[in-house]
Amino acid sequence: MKIHRILIVLVLVGILIIGCSKDDTTSTSKLPYFESALQIAQIGIKDHNIAASITVIDPKGLQVSAKFDWGDGTISDYSGFVDSGAAIIAEHIYTQTGFFNVKAYAKNESNLMSSGWSAAGRIQVLKAGEPYVQGITQSKTEMVVGNQITVTATPEDISGFQVQARVDWGDGMISAWSDLTIPSVVHTFTHNFNLSGEFQIKIQAKSSLDSLSVWYNTPSPLQVYNIPAANDMVVIPGGTFVMGSITPLSLPNEAPLDTVDVASFYMSQYEISQAEWQTDMGNNPAYFALNGEIYAPVENVDWYDCIVYCNKRSIRENLTPCYTIDDSLYTGITDPASWPPDWKPAYPDTSMYQVICDFDASGYRLPTETEWEYAAKAGTNSIYSGTSDISQLVEYAWYGGSPYQTHIVGLKAPNAWGLYDMTGNVWEWCWNSYRMYPGSTTVLNAANRSLKITRGASFNSNNGLIRVAYRNMIYPSTKTLLYGFRVVKKI
Repeated sequence: MKIHRILIVLVLVGILIIGCSKDDTTSTSKLPYFESALQIAQIGIKDHNIAASITVIDPKGLQVSAKFDWGDGTISDYSGFVDSGAAIIAEHIYTQTGFFNVKAYAKNESNLMSSGWSAAGRIQVLKAGEPYVQGITQSKTEMVVGNQITVTATPEDISGFQVQARVDWGDGMISAWSDLTIPSVVHTFTHNFNLSGEFQIKIQAKSSLDSLSVWYNTPSPLQVYNIPAANDMVVIPGGTFVMGSITPLSLPNEAPLDTVDVASFYMSQYEISQAEWQTDMGNNPAYFALNGEIYAPVENVDWYDCIVYCNKRSIRENLTPCYTIDDSLYTGITDPASWPPDWKPAYPDTSMYQVICDFDASGYRLPTETEWEYAAKAGTNSIYSGTSDISQLVEYAWYGGSPYQTHIVGLKAPNAWGLYDMTGNVWEWCWNSYRMYPGSTTVLNAANRSLKITRGASFNSNNGLIRVAYRNMIYPSTKTLLYGFRVVKKI
Protein backbone atom coordinates (compact mmCIF):
# COMPACT_ATOMS: atom_id res chain seq x y z
CA MET A 1 0.00 0.00 0.00
CA LYS A 2 1.37 3.38 -0.95
CA ILE A 3 0.85 5.17 2.35
CA HIS A 4 2.45 8.36 1.10
CA ARG A 5 -0.22 8.64 -1.60
CA ILE A 6 -3.15 8.41 0.80
CA LEU A 7 -5.28 11.52 0.51
CA ILE A 8 -5.82 12.70 4.06
CA VAL A 9 -8.93 14.38 2.71
CA LEU A 10 -10.56 11.02 3.59
CA VAL A 11 -9.78 11.04 7.32
CA LEU A 12 -12.63 10.79 9.78
CA VAL A 13 -13.12 14.52 10.06
CA GLY A 14 -14.09 14.72 6.39
CA ILE A 15 -13.83 17.82 4.29
CA LEU A 16 -14.66 21.22 5.69
CA ILE A 17 -15.84 24.00 3.44
CA ILE A 18 -14.11 27.13 4.62
CA GLY A 19 -14.27 30.79 3.78
CA CYS A 20 -16.22 32.87 1.32
CA SER A 21 -17.70 31.26 -1.72
CA LYS A 22 -16.74 33.98 -4.09
CA ASP A 23 -14.28 36.85 -4.35
CA ASP A 24 -15.30 40.42 -5.09
CA THR A 25 -15.21 39.83 -8.84
CA THR A 26 -18.71 39.33 -10.26
CA SER A 27 -19.75 37.40 -13.31
CA THR A 28 -19.80 40.67 -15.29
CA SER A 29 -16.04 41.09 -14.75
CA LYS A 30 -13.48 40.13 -17.34
CA LEU A 31 -11.37 38.44 -14.65
CA PRO A 32 -11.61 34.82 -13.51
CA TYR A 33 -13.07 34.41 -10.02
CA PHE A 34 -13.61 31.74 -7.39
CA GLU A 35 -17.07 30.22 -7.58
CA SER A 36 -16.65 27.91 -4.60
CA ALA A 37 -14.76 28.05 -1.35
CA LEU A 38 -11.41 26.35 -1.09
CA GLN A 39 -11.93 22.83 0.20
CA ILE A 40 -9.43 21.12 2.46
CA ALA A 41 -9.52 18.65 5.35
CA GLN A 42 -9.48 20.04 8.87
CA ILE A 43 -6.77 17.55 9.83
CA GLY A 44 -3.80 16.15 7.92
CA ILE A 45 -0.75 14.04 8.78
CA LYS A 46 2.86 15.17 8.45
CA ASP A 47 4.73 13.51 5.52
CA HIS A 48 1.43 12.40 3.93
CA ASN A 49 -0.29 13.87 0.90
CA ILE A 50 -2.82 16.61 1.58
CA ALA A 51 -5.34 17.51 -1.14
CA ALA A 52 -6.97 20.90 -1.66
CA SER A 53 -9.57 21.87 -4.25
CA ILE A 54 -10.85 25.13 -5.75
CA THR A 55 -13.34 25.94 -8.51
CA VAL A 56 -12.59 28.87 -10.83
CA ILE A 57 -15.03 30.54 -13.21
CA ASP A 58 -14.01 32.56 -16.24
CA PRO A 59 -16.69 35.02 -17.45
CA LYS A 60 -15.88 34.28 -21.10
CA GLY A 61 -15.67 30.54 -20.58
CA LEU A 62 -11.93 30.38 -21.13
CA GLN A 63 -9.96 27.61 -19.53
CA VAL A 64 -8.48 28.35 -16.12
CA SER A 65 -5.57 27.39 -13.91
CA ALA A 66 -4.70 27.93 -10.25
CA LYS A 67 -1.73 27.88 -7.93
CA PHE A 68 -1.85 27.20 -4.21
CA ASP A 69 -0.14 28.87 -1.26
CA TRP A 70 0.11 26.09 1.34
CA GLY A 71 0.88 28.42 4.25
CA ASP A 72 4.24 26.84 5.08
CA GLY A 73 6.29 28.96 2.72
CA THR A 74 5.48 26.80 -0.31
CA ILE A 75 3.57 28.12 -3.32
CA SER A 76 2.90 25.54 -5.99
CA ASP A 77 3.25 26.09 -9.73
CA TYR A 78 0.09 26.80 -11.69
CA SER A 79 -1.91 23.68 -12.47
CA GLY A 80 -2.70 22.60 -16.00
CA PHE A 81 -5.64 24.39 -17.62
CA VAL A 82 -9.12 22.97 -17.03
CA ASP A 83 -12.55 24.03 -18.21
CA SER A 84 -14.15 26.95 -16.42
CA GLY A 85 -16.16 25.60 -13.45
CA ALA A 86 -14.18 22.36 -13.15
CA ALA A 87 -12.54 21.60 -9.82
CA ILE A 88 -8.79 22.19 -9.67
CA ILE A 89 -7.11 19.76 -7.26
CA ALA A 90 -3.58 20.01 -5.94
CA GLU A 91 -1.62 17.93 -3.42
CA HIS A 92 1.07 18.84 -0.94
CA ILE A 93 3.23 17.07 1.64
CA TYR A 94 3.85 19.01 4.86
CA THR A 95 7.20 18.38 6.53
CA GLN A 96 6.24 20.20 9.73
CA THR A 97 3.29 20.16 12.10
CA GLY A 98 1.06 23.06 13.03
CA PHE A 99 -1.81 25.15 11.70
CA PHE A 100 -1.68 26.40 8.11
CA ASN A 101 -3.91 28.67 6.04
CA VAL A 102 -4.19 27.49 2.44
CA LYS A 103 -5.35 29.75 -0.40
CA ALA A 104 -5.42 29.81 -4.20
CA TYR A 105 -4.75 32.28 -7.00
CA ALA A 106 -6.20 31.88 -10.49
CA LYS A 107 -5.62 32.89 -14.09
CA ASN A 108 -7.23 32.12 -17.43
CA GLU A 109 -5.59 31.00 -20.66
CA SER A 110 -5.31 34.64 -21.77
CA ASN A 111 -3.18 35.20 -18.66
CA LEU A 112 -5.78 37.41 -16.95
CA MET A 113 -5.39 36.96 -13.18
CA SER A 114 -8.06 36.76 -10.48
CA SER A 115 -8.52 39.95 -8.44
CA GLY A 116 -6.77 38.37 -5.46
CA TRP A 117 -6.21 35.22 -3.48
CA SER A 118 -9.19 33.11 -2.50
CA ALA A 119 -10.46 32.97 1.07
CA ALA A 120 -8.16 30.72 3.06
CA GLY A 121 -8.92 27.22 4.25
CA ARG A 122 -7.33 26.18 7.55
CA ILE A 123 -5.72 22.81 8.21
CA GLN A 124 -3.93 21.38 11.21
CA VAL A 125 -1.06 19.02 10.37
CA LEU A 126 -0.32 16.37 13.01
CA LYS A 127 2.51 13.98 13.47
CA ALA A 128 1.51 10.32 13.08
CA GLY A 129 -0.36 9.04 16.15
CA GLU A 130 -1.01 12.52 17.54
CA PRO A 131 -4.54 13.11 18.93
CA TYR A 132 -6.35 16.38 18.47
CA VAL A 133 -9.33 18.34 19.81
CA GLN A 134 -12.36 19.72 17.98
CA GLY A 135 -15.84 20.97 18.88
CA ILE A 136 -14.65 23.28 21.64
CA THR A 137 -17.37 25.40 23.28
CA GLN A 138 -17.51 27.66 26.34
CA SER A 139 -20.73 28.58 28.13
CA LYS A 140 -19.88 32.26 28.55
CA THR A 141 -17.39 34.93 27.62
CA GLU A 142 -17.87 37.08 30.73
CA MET A 143 -18.77 36.33 34.33
CA VAL A 144 -18.34 37.61 37.87
CA VAL A 145 -15.92 36.27 40.47
CA GLY A 146 -17.21 33.08 42.08
CA ASN A 147 -19.37 32.01 39.15
CA GLN A 148 -18.93 28.85 37.13
CA ILE A 149 -18.09 28.30 33.48
CA THR A 150 -18.62 25.11 31.48
CA VAL A 151 -16.31 24.06 28.66
CA THR A 152 -16.92 21.11 26.35
CA ALA A 153 -14.48 19.53 23.91
CA THR A 154 -14.28 16.46 21.73
CA PRO A 155 -10.90 14.69 21.78
CA GLU A 156 -10.17 12.73 18.60
CA ASP A 157 -7.69 10.18 17.30
CA ILE A 158 -7.51 9.28 13.61
CA SER A 159 -6.34 5.75 14.43
CA GLY A 160 -9.31 5.17 16.74
CA PHE A 161 -7.37 4.87 19.99
CA GLN A 162 -9.17 5.89 23.18
CA VAL A 163 -8.75 9.52 24.18
CA GLN A 164 -9.12 11.85 27.13
CA ALA A 165 -8.78 15.59 27.68
CA ARG A 166 -7.85 18.19 30.26
CA VAL A 167 -8.28 21.96 30.63
CA ASP A 168 -5.82 24.70 31.51
CA TRP A 169 -8.13 27.35 32.97
CA GLY A 170 -5.56 30.12 32.66
CA ASP A 171 -5.69 31.03 36.36
CA GLY A 172 -2.99 28.59 37.43
CA MET A 173 -5.36 25.61 37.63
CA ILE A 174 -5.23 22.62 35.28
CA SER A 175 -7.97 20.00 35.50
CA ALA A 176 -7.36 16.30 35.95
CA TRP A 177 -7.53 14.18 32.81
CA SER A 178 -11.07 13.14 31.92
CA ASP A 179 -11.97 9.47 31.62
CA LEU A 180 -10.80 7.57 28.55
CA THR A 181 -13.46 7.28 25.86
CA ILE A 182 -13.63 6.32 22.25
CA PRO A 183 -13.10 9.28 19.87
CA SER A 184 -15.94 11.71 19.10
CA VAL A 185 -17.38 11.66 22.62
CA VAL A 186 -17.99 15.10 24.18
CA HIS A 187 -16.05 15.73 27.41
CA THR A 188 -17.41 18.35 29.83
CA PHE A 189 -15.48 20.45 32.36
CA THR A 190 -16.61 23.07 34.89
CA HIS A 191 -14.62 25.59 36.90
CA ASN A 192 -15.22 28.44 39.35
CA PHE A 193 -13.02 31.51 38.99
CA ASN A 194 -12.01 33.32 42.18
CA LEU A 195 -9.88 35.93 40.42
CA SER A 196 -10.89 38.81 38.20
CA GLY A 197 -9.10 39.42 34.91
CA GLU A 198 -8.87 38.04 31.38
CA PHE A 199 -8.17 34.33 30.99
CA GLN A 200 -7.47 32.26 27.89
CA ILE A 201 -8.75 28.73 28.50
CA LYS A 202 -6.98 25.87 26.67
CA ILE A 203 -7.77 22.21 26.00
CA GLN A 204 -5.35 19.31 25.46
CA ALA A 205 -6.03 15.72 24.37
CA LYS A 206 -4.16 12.49 25.12
CA SER A 207 -4.54 9.10 23.49
CA SER A 208 -4.38 5.72 25.23
CA LEU A 209 -0.84 5.47 23.80
CA ASP A 210 0.03 8.54 25.95
CA SER A 211 0.53 10.68 22.86
CA LEU A 212 -0.28 14.33 23.61
CA SER A 213 -1.88 16.96 21.41
CA VAL A 214 -1.00 20.62 21.34
CA TRP A 215 -3.02 22.99 23.53
CA TYR A 216 -6.12 24.40 21.80
CA ASN A 217 -7.62 27.78 22.72
CA THR A 218 -11.32 28.08 23.47
CA PRO A 219 -13.19 30.41 21.06
CA SER A 220 -12.84 33.60 23.15
CA PRO A 221 -10.89 34.81 26.17
CA LEU A 222 -12.95 34.81 29.36
CA GLN A 223 -13.45 38.12 31.17
CA VAL A 224 -14.01 37.73 34.91
CA TYR A 225 -15.26 40.81 36.78
CA ASN A 226 -15.79 41.67 40.39
CA ILE A 227 -19.43 41.71 41.50
CA PRO A 228 -20.94 45.11 40.59
CA ALA A 229 -21.47 47.61 43.36
CA ALA A 230 -24.96 47.98 44.80
CA ASN A 231 -27.42 49.56 42.39
CA ASP A 232 -27.56 52.93 44.10
CA MET A 233 -30.19 55.53 43.36
CA VAL A 234 -28.41 58.48 41.77
CA VAL A 235 -29.67 62.03 42.29
CA ILE A 236 -30.69 63.55 38.97
CA PRO A 237 -30.67 67.32 39.54
CA GLY A 238 -33.63 69.32 38.34
CA GLY A 239 -33.23 71.67 35.41
CA THR A 240 -34.30 72.65 31.93
CA PHE A 241 -33.32 70.89 28.72
CA VAL A 242 -34.23 70.70 25.07
CA MET A 243 -36.03 67.45 24.37
CA GLY A 244 -35.94 65.91 20.91
CA SER A 245 -33.58 66.14 17.96
CA ILE A 246 -33.49 67.78 14.51
CA THR A 247 -30.16 66.51 13.20
CA PRO A 248 -29.84 64.78 9.78
CA LEU A 249 -30.12 61.45 11.62
CA SER A 250 -33.35 62.45 13.37
CA LEU A 251 -36.76 60.98 12.64
CA PRO A 252 -39.99 63.01 12.32
CA ASN A 253 -41.30 61.85 15.71
CA GLU A 254 -38.26 63.40 17.45
CA ALA A 255 -39.43 66.92 16.58
CA PRO A 256 -40.34 69.68 17.14
CA LEU A 257 -37.81 70.52 19.82
CA ASP A 258 -39.38 71.20 23.19
CA THR A 259 -37.81 73.07 26.11
CA VAL A 260 -38.87 71.21 29.24
CA ASP A 261 -38.50 71.83 32.98
CA VAL A 262 -37.70 68.70 34.98
CA ALA A 263 -37.84 68.40 38.77
CA SER A 264 -35.04 66.52 40.51
CA PHE A 265 -35.53 62.78 41.12
CA TYR A 266 -33.65 59.58 41.89
CA MET A 267 -32.76 57.07 39.14
CA SER A 268 -31.14 53.65 39.51
CA GLN A 269 -27.50 53.77 38.55
CA TYR A 270 -27.74 50.51 36.59
CA GLU A 271 -30.44 48.68 34.71
CA ILE A 272 -32.32 46.36 37.05
CA SER A 273 -30.35 43.13 37.19
CA GLN A 274 -31.59 39.56 37.24
CA ALA A 275 -30.41 39.36 40.87
CA GLU A 276 -32.52 42.37 41.87
CA TRP A 277 -35.53 41.00 40.02
CA GLN A 278 -35.23 37.66 41.82
CA THR A 279 -35.19 39.39 45.22
CA ASP A 280 -38.69 40.82 44.79
CA MET A 281 -40.28 38.59 42.16
CA GLY A 282 -38.92 35.18 43.16
CA ASN A 283 -38.13 34.10 39.60
CA ASN A 284 -35.76 34.86 36.75
CA PRO A 285 -37.52 35.24 33.38
CA ALA A 286 -34.40 36.42 31.53
CA TYR A 287 -33.56 34.64 28.31
CA PHE A 288 -29.89 35.04 29.17
CA ALA A 289 -30.38 33.55 32.61
CA LEU A 290 -28.97 30.43 30.97
CA ASN A 291 -25.58 32.18 31.02
CA GLY A 292 -25.71 32.18 34.82
CA GLU A 293 -24.79 35.86 35.04
CA ILE A 294 -27.47 37.24 37.36
CA TYR A 295 -25.75 40.63 37.35
CA ALA A 296 -26.70 41.14 33.71
CA PRO A 297 -29.94 43.11 33.27
CA VAL A 298 -33.21 41.28 33.58
CA GLU A 299 -35.00 41.07 30.23
CA ASN A 300 -37.90 39.19 28.73
CA VAL A 301 -40.19 41.31 30.94
CA ASP A 302 -43.09 43.39 29.66
CA TRP A 303 -44.33 46.80 30.81
CA TYR A 304 -46.88 45.27 33.19
CA ASP A 305 -44.20 43.11 34.83
CA CYS A 306 -42.22 46.27 35.56
CA ILE A 307 -45.27 47.83 37.23
CA VAL A 308 -45.55 44.80 39.52
CA TYR A 309 -41.83 44.86 40.32
CA CYS A 310 -41.95 48.54 41.30
CA ASN A 311 -44.82 48.02 43.74
CA LYS A 312 -43.40 44.83 45.24
CA ARG A 313 -40.02 46.44 45.83
CA SER A 314 -41.68 49.53 47.32
CA ILE A 315 -43.67 47.34 49.75
CA ARG A 316 -40.55 45.41 50.78
CA GLU A 317 -38.69 48.66 51.50
CA ASN A 318 -41.66 50.16 53.41
CA LEU A 319 -42.25 52.86 50.80
CA THR A 320 -45.62 53.94 49.48
CA PRO A 321 -46.21 52.16 46.14
CA CYS A 322 -46.92 54.38 43.16
CA TYR A 323 -49.25 52.15 41.16
CA THR A 324 -52.90 51.25 41.65
CA ILE A 325 -55.68 49.85 39.46
CA ASP A 326 -58.39 52.28 38.44
CA ASP A 327 -61.52 50.36 39.33
CA SER A 328 -64.14 50.92 42.03
CA LEU A 329 -63.52 47.49 43.55
CA TYR A 330 -59.76 47.95 43.72
CA THR A 331 -59.32 51.64 44.46
CA GLY A 332 -56.29 52.25 46.64
CA ILE A 333 -55.03 48.66 46.51
CA THR A 334 -51.29 48.74 45.81
CA ASP A 335 -50.35 45.09 46.38
CA PRO A 336 -50.34 43.40 42.94
CA ALA A 337 -51.17 40.10 44.62
CA SER A 338 -54.61 41.55 45.36
CA TRP A 339 -55.28 42.90 41.88
CA PRO A 340 -57.81 41.09 39.67
CA PRO A 341 -56.42 38.17 37.65
CA ASP A 342 -57.29 39.82 34.35
CA TRP A 343 -55.80 43.25 35.13
CA LYS A 344 -52.85 42.52 32.85
CA PRO A 345 -54.05 42.22 29.25
CA ALA A 346 -52.39 40.35 26.42
CA TYR A 347 -51.92 41.65 22.91
CA PRO A 348 -53.56 43.89 21.66
CA ASP A 349 -53.48 45.21 25.23
CA THR A 350 -57.11 46.18 25.71
CA SER A 351 -58.38 45.97 29.27
CA MET A 352 -61.20 47.32 31.43
CA TYR A 353 -58.58 48.24 34.00
CA GLN A 354 -56.26 51.19 33.95
CA VAL A 355 -52.95 51.55 35.76
CA ILE A 356 -52.72 54.82 37.70
CA CYS A 357 -49.46 56.32 38.94
CA ASP A 358 -49.23 58.49 42.05
CA PHE A 359 -46.18 60.60 41.29
CA ASP A 360 -46.18 61.98 44.83
CA ALA A 361 -45.78 58.53 46.39
CA SER A 362 -42.38 57.62 47.84
CA GLY A 363 -42.06 54.28 46.05
CA TYR A 364 -40.42 53.12 42.84
CA ARG A 365 -41.83 53.68 39.37
CA LEU A 366 -40.80 53.67 35.71
CA PRO A 367 -39.30 56.93 34.44
CA THR A 368 -41.37 59.13 32.20
CA GLU A 369 -39.99 59.53 28.70
CA THR A 370 -38.99 63.08 29.61
CA GLU A 371 -37.11 61.97 32.72
CA TRP A 372 -35.35 59.24 30.78
CA GLU A 373 -34.06 61.54 28.02
CA TYR A 374 -33.12 64.24 30.51
CA ALA A 375 -31.06 61.75 32.55
CA ALA A 376 -29.49 60.22 29.43
CA LYS A 377 -28.30 63.61 28.15
CA ALA A 378 -26.97 64.46 31.64
CA GLY A 379 -26.81 68.20 31.15
CA THR A 380 -25.38 67.94 27.63
CA ASN A 381 -26.82 67.72 24.15
CA SER A 382 -24.86 64.57 23.31
CA ILE A 383 -26.02 62.20 20.59
CA TYR A 384 -25.41 59.14 22.76
CA SER A 385 -25.43 58.93 26.54
CA GLY A 386 -21.91 59.96 27.47
CA THR A 387 -20.56 61.09 24.11
CA SER A 388 -21.33 62.41 20.65
CA ASP A 389 -18.20 60.86 19.17
CA ILE A 390 -19.02 57.59 17.39
CA SER A 391 -15.39 56.51 17.78
CA GLN A 392 -15.81 56.69 21.58
CA LEU A 393 -19.19 54.97 21.69
CA VAL A 394 -17.74 51.54 22.44
CA GLU A 395 -16.45 52.96 25.74
CA TYR A 396 -20.02 53.73 26.85
CA ALA A 397 -22.30 51.21 25.20
CA TRP A 398 -22.87 47.56 24.35
CA TYR A 399 -24.30 47.60 20.84
CA GLY A 400 -23.91 46.09 17.39
CA GLY A 401 -24.95 42.54 18.27
CA SER A 402 -21.50 40.98 18.67
CA PRO A 403 -21.47 39.12 20.94
CA TYR A 404 -25.20 38.46 20.82
CA GLN A 405 -25.99 38.73 24.53
CA THR A 406 -26.66 41.11 27.37
CA HIS A 407 -23.73 42.11 29.55
CA ILE A 408 -23.07 42.50 33.26
CA VAL A 409 -24.22 45.96 34.30
CA GLY A 410 -21.75 48.75 34.89
CA LEU A 411 -18.84 47.52 32.77
CA LYS A 412 -18.83 50.51 30.42
CA ALA A 413 -18.17 54.15 31.30
CA PRO A 414 -21.03 56.14 32.93
CA ASN A 415 -22.47 59.37 31.62
CA ALA A 416 -21.81 62.69 33.36
CA TRP A 417 -24.43 61.96 36.04
CA GLY A 418 -23.05 58.52 36.91
CA LEU A 419 -25.62 56.43 35.02
CA TYR A 420 -24.41 53.25 33.29
CA ASP A 421 -25.78 51.58 30.15
CA MET A 422 -28.20 54.37 29.29
CA THR A 423 -27.08 53.59 25.77
CA GLY A 424 -27.20 49.92 24.73
CA ASN A 425 -27.39 46.63 26.65
CA VAL A 426 -31.24 46.49 26.86
CA TRP A 427 -34.07 48.76 25.80
CA GLU A 428 -35.64 50.41 28.86
CA TRP A 429 -39.39 50.65 29.44
CA CYS A 430 -40.77 54.12 30.19
CA TRP A 431 -44.12 55.00 31.79
CA ASN A 432 -45.43 56.99 28.86
CA SER A 433 -47.74 55.94 26.13
CA TYR A 434 -46.63 56.99 22.68
CA ARG A 435 -47.71 60.32 21.24
CA MET A 436 -46.26 62.57 18.60
CA TYR A 437 -44.50 65.70 19.83
CA PRO A 438 -45.66 68.03 21.29
CA GLY A 439 -47.65 66.35 24.05
CA SER A 440 -45.57 63.41 25.15
CA THR A 441 -43.31 65.69 27.17
CA THR A 442 -46.05 66.07 29.77
CA VAL A 443 -46.76 63.36 32.32
CA LEU A 444 -49.46 61.05 31.01
CA ASN A 445 -51.60 59.16 33.49
CA ALA A 446 -53.59 57.36 30.79
CA ALA A 447 -51.29 54.38 30.96
CA ASN A 448 -53.31 51.93 28.90
CA ARG A 449 -52.88 53.51 25.52
CA SER A 450 -51.88 50.83 23.03
CA LEU A 451 -48.18 51.65 22.60
CA LYS A 452 -45.53 52.29 25.22
CA ILE A 453 -42.16 53.99 24.88
CA THR A 454 -38.83 52.23 25.28
CA ARG A 455 -35.55 54.11 25.14
CA GLY A 456 -31.79 53.56 24.96
CA ALA A 457 -31.62 50.63 22.51
CA SER A 458 -29.96 47.28 23.15
CA PHE A 459 -26.82 45.21 22.63
CA ASN A 460 -28.24 44.26 19.22
CA SER A 461 -28.93 47.82 17.99
CA ASN A 462 -26.98 49.79 15.42
CA ASN A 463 -25.61 53.25 16.11
CA GLY A 464 -28.67 54.90 14.56
CA LEU A 465 -31.07 53.38 17.09
CA ILE A 466 -28.96 54.12 20.15
CA ARG A 467 -29.17 57.88 19.86
CA VAL A 468 -30.66 59.24 23.10
CA ALA A 469 -33.41 61.03 21.13
CA TYR A 470 -34.55 57.87 19.33
CA ARG A 471 -38.09 56.88 20.33
CA ASN A 472 -39.16 53.26 20.16
CA MET A 473 -42.80 52.35 20.63
CA ILE A 474 -44.14 48.87 21.28
CA TYR A 475 -47.11 47.03 22.77
CA PRO A 476 -46.77 46.86 26.57
CA SER A 477 -47.34 43.08 26.60
CA THR A 478 -44.18 42.53 24.51
CA LYS A 479 -41.55 40.27 26.04
CA THR A 480 -38.23 39.72 24.31
CA LEU A 481 -34.59 39.33 25.27
CA LEU A 482 -34.01 42.97 24.25
CA TYR A 483 -36.26 44.74 26.79
CA GLY A 484 -35.43 45.60 30.41
CA PHE A 485 -35.78 48.69 32.60
CA ARG A 486 -34.49 50.87 35.39
CA VAL A 487 -36.48 52.65 38.10
CA VAL A 488 -36.88 56.14 39.53
CA LYS A 489 -38.43 57.62 42.67
CA LYS A 490 -39.14 61.06 44.04
CA ILE A 491 -36.67 63.01 46.18
